[in-house]
Amino acid sequence: MTVEVQPHISTNHTAGALAAAASGLGIAPTTSWACRQELQSGELVQMLSDWKSTELPVNAYCPMGRRRDRRHVLSSTSLLLNF
Repeated sequence: MTVEVQPHISTNHTAGALAAAASGLGIAPTTSWACRQELQSGELVQMLSDWKSTELPVNAYCPMGRRRDRRHVLSSTSLLLNF
């Protein structure tokens, strides 16, 4: 099924989309971890649980140079890069 939508508000900022949805302005496509607190508090409810968006690639850029090498990369960043 295809549904045409005419958004009244548009943002590329997750916090803005969640604030708009929590204010009753509509629904917001986001990840469950981005709105975890709002879901737990009941401020937001999950809709369209069977719907999945297309996967998007994630790129990580890590500056490498004379002063920054892999020894100085944060362990959390290193874990992500090695995932």
